[in-house]
Amino acid sequence: MTNATENKIVTPEQRRAKAAWKVAQTLKDEKACDDFFKLCKKTASRILNSGLMPALAFLTSKKDDGQNASVLNAFKDQLSSNGLFVFVIGNQNTLLDRLVQNADGTMLRRAQSEALSYLEWLARFAEGRAIELKPKEGGVE
Repeated sequence: MTNATENKIVTPEQRRAKAAWKVAQTLKDEKACDDFFKLCKKTASRILNSGLMPALAFLTSKKDDGQNASVLNAFKDQLSSNGLFVFVIGNQNTLLDRLVQNADGTMLRRAQSEALSYLEWLARFAEGRAIELKPKEGGVE
């Protein structure tokens, strides 16, 4: 008899949700969750208005800020973990470098679509985590 979970088909949405859930679990307090949620929404707007490359350039330029680095690392992990955006060329160590030097138009559109879909999950889970971590009124759990 085989294990039922071994036979289960995993959709791209399920993979995104699982990865976003792991990221959301690293957020330790309500403020961090709120900030992360807002940044996900702003990043999605940047991608829609300017494209993926300018949005990644912005996140890269602000990577010393913890939340920007978190979103950038989540992108990098998600885009490379699904096997569609893996590059092994020289010492390129940033997602932006890899996409600028190696991606064609089709790959950039796929990466942008993946990034927007993933941002939806990140924002949902960050918002939910903020509610979960919100102090209860009256101190009663």
